[in-house]
Amino acid sequence: IDLICNFYFLLHFVIKYVAASDKLRYWLQLTSVVDMFTIPPLLAAIHLKKHWIGIRFVCAFRLIDFSDVLQSLGIFRTTNPVKLFRLLTIFLSVCIVSAGFVFLLENSGDPFRCYSNSQYLSIWNSLYFIFITLSTVGYGDILCYTVLGRVFICIFIVGAISLFAGYIPEIIEIMSDYRTKYAVEYKREGGVRHLIVGGHISFSTVSSLMRNFTHNDRLNQNLKCVILDELEPSMELETLYKRYYNYIVFVKGSMMAIKNLKSVRLAQADVVLILTNQSAVCADTEDTKNIMKAIAVKNYFSDSRIILQLLKAENKTICKNLPFWTSSDHIICFTEMKMAFMAAGCLAPGFSTFLSNLLFMFSYSKKVAEWQNEYLKGVDMEVYTERFSAFFYGRPIHEVVDFCYTKLRLLLVAVEEDCAN
Repeated sequence: IDLICNFYFLLHFVIKYVAASDKLRYWLQLTSVVDMFTIPPLLAAIHLKKHWIGIRFVCAFRLIDFSDVLQSLGIFRTTNPVKLFRLLTIFLSVCIVSAGFVFLLENSGDPFRCYSNSQYLSIWNSLYFIFITLSTVGYGDILCYTVLGRVFICIFIVGAISLFAGYIPEIIEIMSDYRTKYAVEYKREGGVRHLIVGGHISFSTVSSLMRNFTHNDRLNQNLKCVILDELEPSMELETLYKRYYNYIVFVKGSMMAIKNLKSVRLAQADVVLILTNQSAVCADTEDTKNIMKAIAVKNYFSDSRIILQLLKAENKTICKNLPFWTSSDHIICFTEMKMAFMAAGCLAPGFSTFLSNLLFMFSYSKKVAEWQNEYLKGVDMEVYTERFSAFFYGRPIHEVVDFCYTKLRLLLVAVEEDCAN
């Protein structure tokens, strides 16, 4: 088996050497150095018909590349398991190679003492000695009798501690991803609907959304807001999430990843809201990001309803030309809305203010002057669209208006007739 493996590595070395663009640099790679120390002793042993271990144990460094093999086979599909397995193979290969050096030096003895101070030490005892030494325990049941063995152990302790200490931050980062304090999956409760919010998640956008979402005029008792963001929330956002903990569920993830869309139950969501950064330096770049997120959502579940915020009106045509874009999906363009409000204000002065007061949620204290109370009472009103009950079918319009105003405390301003009915 050893002979077959070494012939395979020899063939692999020759092929990679021929294909290498920088052949001098290829000789200095770790795998090339390992091949130079492992393959020639085997060929010499076949020619001389004598077996010598030498330093062929350095072939344990090949374990470092084993993570690439597992990744190619599809066993590892994410980055963190690959990193963690690679760190494990580095640790094992360093320990095995160090145990091999202890095994060689202790069984050979010091050359300047005519090899008289050698001792028999098995490879398993050498590996046990390395692990005990690395853990700084040192039981004393196994010792190095040779000078070269003791010198190597001193070098090994310093080198191993410095090597593994450099990997501690990476290990902490990997483990922190597995032990995140934020939800990794939204668990939907019975009878509770939810909407998904993504895109540009900041304190200003979320606070503005939640002020309207939790307003007393809204009937959102059975509706939750699931926020999906790639970055962990800042201190301000975390405080805001705690304030609205009954309404908000934060899930760390990306709208571009299918597993994250599954975790937020996209197929059962009422609507997907994609927010934009209104202070973005490049409007086209910001719109492109949001459009790509909308495409990813539609590719996963084509029946999902999307409310997309854009900065430039000309980018609306990109979404409307998509084959899966339906009439239930809406695009909110801030630039277009501002221009429309300005135009309405020019045609009818005060109309933009009147329309803004109807669209935005507002609450006020009645302990103000009479003229302020009358104005703020109008500001407090909003426009809603509701489906008519069958109770009103066939009744005259003046009776319906009177009933809505006197009984329901509603002001009926328009009725849209359905062409199908």
